[in-house]
Amino acid sequence: MAIDYGQYGNMAIQVVNTYNTDDDIIELWNLAFSKGQSKERSASQKDCPLNIFIALCQMGAVKGLPSTVCPNKRNEKSKKQAKKLLDIMIDNPNLTASKAYGLYKKEDVTAPKEQSRNAHVVFALLKENLLSI
Repeated sequence: MAIDYGQYGNMAIQVVNTYNTDDDIIELWNLAFSKGQSKERSASQKDCPLNIFIALCQMGAVKGLPSTVCPNKRNEKSKKQAKKLLDIMIDNPNLTASKAYGLYKKEDVTAPKEQSRNAHVVFALLKENLLSI
């Protein structure tokens, strides 16, 4: 049975799989969106999944993407969220992305209700063995 990575998880996988030296990560993300990886019209305007992807990249966690190619953004909140989501998913390998985000929300009461898109990015990369952990 195929795993549902969600639109942003699929976009993250596509970025990693198509990256070549000196590619612009943001351009690759936008290209993944424009190639129909997203079924939601306003999806390209949602920055949080991209910020989580960039945070993972800045942390050196994405295989094949040197942290130096990631945009230099102040991304501390996203880095903390990415790290915590990754820890939850590693500790609970049978959880879906949405359930992992539910556990995250229990620990961070300030977390937005509907941000499981961020978890889909981490989940997809983890399940596809594209993270260095």
